[in-house]
Amino acid sequence: MKSTKTYWLRSLSIAVLFISTGVYAGLELHFKGGLKGKTEDTNEPIIVVAQGDEYSVQVISDYDCGDALTVHGVENAAAFDVSRGGTNSSMTIINGRTTSRVTYTYTVRPLVVGSYNLGPAIVDDENGRQLSNMVKVRVVEPAAYDKFAGKAGVQRQALKCSIQVDAHEVYVGQPINLKIVIEDDGNVLERALQPPHFGSLTAE
Repeated sequence: MKSTKTYWLRSLSIAVLFISTGVYAGLELHFKGGLKGKTEDTNEPIIVVAQGDEYSVQVISDYDCGDALTVHGVENAAAFDVSRGGTNSSMTIINGRTTSRVTYTYTVRPLVVGSYNLGPAIVDDENGRQLSNMVKVRVVEPAAYDKFAGKAGVQRQALKCSIQVDAHEVYVGQPINLKIVIEDDGNVLERALQPPHFGSLTAE
């Protein structure tokens, strides 16, 4: 049985997107990548992303927060594979006034289809508590994402595997050659998805 899911999107574009729900002095959260859309019920901005792809979340502060920074919905989130990236600092002097900017980058890979709120970023230190904006993200299957992006939307379950051996009747201890063949329709591996693993064997 084939099921069909419909997602309502508006103003699709493939680009580097920065969506936020407001302006917060001193602390901002941005999501880099995905497709721009609107939620069906509240018409709020939402970012549509593909399950298994990698994206970036950036937290921008006006000073170095150190270990006082946490990001709700990103750190320790079961629905996303998250790794902490680098930290970049910059300083600008205009008419004698100095402004600093510290950017913290996270690499996120959505694992589970669904809708999520990323953020707020929270800083608790001697300066008090600061909260950033939140970003709404909807994770869809790669085929649905490709369809929204204007591609063919071929199903990703097109990866076929077979195992071939050079001998069928062997004695105990006789070595045999095992050949694993992975056939792809041209969409799976080009998205940098990994072929299946066979125990301790590796695939090329």
